[in-house]
This record gives sequence, structure tokens and C-alpha cells, in this order.
Amino acid sequence: MPFAKTVSAGTFIEREPYEKGFTDFFERNIKERLVEVEKQRFVFLDQYRRRKKVAVALYSAELAITIFLFYIIQDESVLLLSFFVAVFIFGWMRQPVSKYHSHVKEGIISKLIKFFGTLAFSENGKIDGNILRDASVTPVFQHYTGSDHISGEYDGVPMEMCEVKLENEGRKNNKHIVVFIGEIFHIRLRKPFHGRTVVKRDGGLLGNLLNAQFSGSQRVKLEDPKFEGIFDVFSTDQVEARYLLTTAFMERLLALRDMYSKNGSIKCEFFSNHLFIMVETGTNLFEVGDIEKSCLDTEDIHRFLGQMHSVFQVIEVLKLNKYTGL
Repeated sequence: MPFAKTVSAGTFIEREPYEKGFTDFFERNIKERLVEVEKQRFVFLDQYRRRKKVAVALYSAELAITIFLFYIIQDESVLLLSFFVAVFIFGWMRQPVSKYHSHVKEGIISKLIKFFGTLAFSENGKIDGNILRDASVTPVFQHYTGSDHISGEYDGVPMEMCEVKLENEGRKNNKHIVVFIGEIFHIRLRKPFHGRTVVKRDGGLLGNLLNAQFSGSQRVKLEDPKFEGIFDVFSTDQVEARYLLTTAFMERLLALRDMYSKNGSIKCEFFSNHLFIMVETGTNLFEVGDIEKSCLDTEDIHRFLGQMHSVFQVIEVLKLNKYTGL
């Protein structure tokens, strides 16, 4: 999560109703850690700048050697070897930056989420891959990478979320093809739904016919024409689908998408005892900002609180504890 420039570095001023009480929480739990991380940032920054100078020299030498060897040997394997050497140099150069990012994530985000109650953060954790495969809205994939996993309960409802990258095997040169990059939200219910209901971007007439044909479900007409132009809804239980997909829920779903990705798509599915939401972002959400900038700035903490609030709003508008007997 980037900590971008703000007016008052190291100071948090509440702006939104859902931020109420966070200023005191920030002073007691976050500010001291931010100061510590800021000191560490200067250490990592110095290491990075030194390595960057060495890397430039190594790149120059490597390029000269590669050109010379390729001219003598005329073998493309020289270029391949040169590529791997360049990747190694780049990784070595960026190592201090990666360590700094981990310090911020483990030291700050893990504390931030305590404001919301019983939530935990794991930089390398991820949602169970079987849940992804069980959801019909998930694209077909062979490789699954997850990170920045947040899990726990909100208002007694078990939930988890993480950044996800899904890939397929390509036909040429066995290259991986990215089929999804974004945030996935998984809410586990204690009472299963009767049917399977899917909400996705409007696919047009042909897309609707194909979805209905292959899913064995029926198109659900939404009450609000605004959302009819944005979403397609298919369900095996029309009554349950209309009960769940109120105008308020669709509005919160759009708000969730906008909070995480203005230009991305969103889709969700109710099945078994799961509510599964996918927001396509194309980028990592919790990546730390430029190591050259101070981490004492709090502007993106506001954004983080807003993102978490948007998730909780989806849970609240569904009134899951009422609908599912939690």
C-alpha cells in the first residue's frame, strides 16, 4: 500500500464517519511504528542507491561482454545467458527496496487492520485455491499466486481477501498468460444458499445466451435500469436472486469496484455457503510507495480505510446475519 504525500506528515485527521476513533488509534498504535519505519527507510535507501551505482556499471560491462561474445560465437544462447544475468543484477539491486516494502507491510498494515477488530494480515498468505475453482466466475487457470491476505471476522461474519494473479499455460514457448490480476473477497456463510447466483459485466445478447446455455441458469431482470446496463445476472433460483440483489446491494457493489479500481470490472457469485467477489485491478493494491518518499504521510491510510469500509458495507447491506441465520 503506497503512503503518498499529504499535508500533515505523521498526523491523521479524521474525514469520514467510518474513520471515527482512528486518530486516537493512530497515535497509540501506528505513529510510533511509522517513525521507526521512516528511520529504516533511510538505511534501505542508502543501500539501494549504492547498489544502483554498482548495477549500472555491471550492466554496462555485461552489455559489452555480450556483444563481444555474440560477435565471436554467433550463438543465441549468449543472449539468453545475458538476459538471466541482467535479471539477477536487477534483483540484487532491488533487494533493499523489497525489504523496505516488507517492513512497511508487516509493521504497519498488520497494525492498521486491528482497528477493525479480529482481522489478521499475512503478506504471503492467500485464499484456498479450491474456493477459486469452485466459483464459476473464476476464469480457467493453472497457476495461482496470492499475497497480502487479510482474514478474520466482521460483525461475526467470517471473511477474507487477498491480491490474486491467475495464469494459464500459453500455446507458444510455454509462456504463462495472465487471465486475472486483482482483489478477491470471500465471505463464508454458516447457512448455504439454495441456488447459485452470478453477477457479471453485461455481455450483450450473445453473451447472455451463452451464459444461460452453459450455466443451466436463467437471466434475472434487475429492478433498476441503470444496473441492467452494467450487469448481467444469472441464477438457478430466481426468487432468492431477487431477494439478494437489491438496488442497495448493487450500489455497494459498484462502490466497492470504484474504491479498488475505477476502470476495472467486478463480478460476484453466491453459491453453497460462499459470497465470492472478484475486482479486476491490473495492479498490486498494497504495494508500498517510492522508497525515495517519506512513509510518514498518511493520505493513503485514508484510502486503505475507505477500501476496507467498502467491503464491510457490502456485508452490512446484505444483512447476512439476518439472511443466513448467523
